[in-house]
Amino acid sequence: MPRKFPRGACLPLMLLLLPGVQGCPARQSGLDLPANVDPVRVASANTRLGIAYLRQNNLEEAERVLRKAVAAAADYPPPYQVLGLLYSRAGDLGKADVNFRRALELEPDNPVYLNAYGQFLCRTRGRRKEGLKLLLQAAGDPIYNTPEIPYLNAGLCSLGAGQRKDAEQFLLRALQRNPKLPEALLEMSVLRYQDGGRLSARAYLQRYEQAVSGPRTPRSLLLGVCIERLLGDKDQLASYELQLRNQHPDSDEAARLKRGDCL
Repeated sequence: MPRKFPRGACLPLMLLLLPGVQGCPARQSGLDLPANVDPVRVASANTRLGIAYLRQNNLEEAERVLRKAVAAAADYPPPYQVLGLLYSRAGDLGKADVNFRRALELEPDNPVYLNAYGQFLCRTRGRRKEGLKLLLQAAGDPIYNTPEIPYLNAGLCSLGAGQRKDAEQFLLRALQRNPKLPEALLEMSVLRYQDGGRLSARAYLQRYEQAVSGPRTPRSLLLGVCIERLLGDKDQLASYELQLRNQHPDSDEAARLKRGDCL
């Protein structure tokens, strides 16, 4: 019988509680399982270390310490979830699938795991119907504090399947829960533009620009160009064109701008 963990099991801050894990993650080899130490604590510490390596894009070290986490506590879900993300990034989709599923086998109702695996199925496996079911299960969890994320992913999944009306409904649900969710605002702007709603497209794009910090994406800048070509604000049009050329000169969007193409 698998060991039961708290629902939505997280990764406790064990890096500061166990010896040998302080300092720069790049210098840590991970923890083996010493005698008289709770294996879950060791698995948790190695999982945290694996996440740190993954953020550095050091996939080899991340995999090694995550495997130590699994060896320490084979029925502890989080390292399988992180291994799924790691293998997905590495392009090993078979191993990613196995690890995402293992995390869900151990904790079937965890909305974080449901969202991650649903997104994976939609984006990389082409199993959109199955992925969408998992995403909506995650979004419907009454105690999940960020349901906008699986709703956003459900919208993107539906767009990939060409189901524009469903996509719009999911994106609007995401924005009901978080009106400043940048990805949802941008996709709504694209949908409104493609449907001929110029002013609505501009309004969503402006909300997107207020919600993000730092440079705009090539896609958002080309969208701004396309909208302002229709609405006729020459100053704003020139601003979008200049930003796209200067900030993303090698992007596909810059090439499309040069050709006079739109989204």
